[in-house]
Amino acid sequence: MTKKQKIYLGVGLVALGLFLAIVLRGDDKEESGKKKPPNEDGETPPADNSEPQTVEEQNEVGNPNEILIGDLIAPYGEFTQVRETMSIENGMFGNQYEEGDLDDWGWSDDGKVYSGNIIGKVTNIIPVGNDIWYSVDVCAIVNGVYDTAANVLQEMAQDNCDADVGYVIQSIQLEGGGVMPNVKKVV
Repeated sequence: MTKKQKIYLGVGLVALGLFLAIVLRGDDKEESGKKKPPNEDGETPPADNSEPQTVEEQNEVGNPNEILIGDLIAPYGEFTQVRETMSIENGMFGNQYEEGDLDDWGWSDDGKVYSGNIIGKVTNIIPVGNDIWYSVDVCAIVNGVYDTAANVLQEMAQDNCDADVGYVIQSIQLEGGGVMPNVKKVV
């Protein structure tokens, strides 16, 4: 192999590596589906047409929207992504939760819980940098039970319901600035 061929081969391998890194990297933003436009107060209403909430209300002690350990949570937007770790990895081999009913066997829907369904019970609240993550027992939804709080709690009380842990981020950044809750407390 001549020196010229070695140079071409080296440049080609570097270019291929850069191309693959860009293609397989994915997006590092959390997505919650289609977002309704903000109301006159600048708040984004949840997908289920209930009252708008802010992230501050979810953290305010004593507020009825405050999310605590032991609360059931549901998606705020059209869907919420449940993850295996406390990071947002949306590349080809991302960290979407893939077990039971959360594994769609379709690469793009794995780990998604849609509006109107219950994600699970909060087992821990974990601040990471500027974000807050909820550790959630998702055994009921993994087993296909996610419709009502009573049914979810009943499923979680069964012996066959292991403590499957998924992670959900509290809020997402909106394109125009500001933040919107990613999940909300089930009341």
